[in-house]
Amino acid sequence: TKLSDIIRRNTTIGAEIQDDVFIIAGSCNGADLAAPFGELDINDVVAFLQAFGTEDDAADLDAPFGEWDIADVVEFLRVFGNGCP
Repeated sequence: TKLSDIIRRNTTIGAEIQDDVFIIAGSCNGADLAAPFGELDINDVVAFLQAFGTEDDAADLDAPFGEWDIADVVEFLRVFGNGCP
């Protein structure tokens, strides 16, 4: 199952919208894309890069949505840098 099948804009069950970033239930923020959820680590970076490379919705973090560009990378780094509460 692709992460984009789990996270669907405007139709996701078990997630919440926070600053236009979808958060999987159990994750700590929009950059928490891989287990173990609740902490940010290299697994989340790898998951983002894989999603970005395949133009998966999970990596489409910033406008313009539907385009995977440097703005999405910058947003991932910003959210990742915020860390987990």
